[in-house]
Amino acid sequence: MGQEMAGFSLELPERNPNWVDQTTIRAIDSALIEVTYEGQGRELTIRKGAGSGDISGDYNAYGHEETVVVDGCRVTVKGTERKVAVAVWARDGYTYAVSAVPGMELEELTALAAAIR
Repeated sequence: MGQEMAGFSLELPERNPNWVDQTTIRAIDSALIEVTYEGQGRELTIRKGAGSGDISGDYNAYGHEETVVVDGCRVTVKGTERKVAVAVWARDGYTYAVSAVPGMELEELTALAAAIR
């Protein structure tokens, strides 16, 4: 999805979240693929780009930040102690970001991060 323009592919979990009403896919030439799921007052954005920097686009200050290991990768998660708002990590020359409104449980986020390539 979006791989022709971005120059690389994005693998996502086989099932979309059950609350999704609309899915939007965007790609920036040789730089980024972004998939946004929206519905029922929720939004989930997944990004993949070349490199290793933070591509989340989220510059908010959060009360809770920690690093967890997911499938051998160090994933930085930010949000509250109960909900993750943003997660970023790098793997195999690519950087990834997940942003969730109103947030996700840590277990839900780690399962999602493990499925994204």
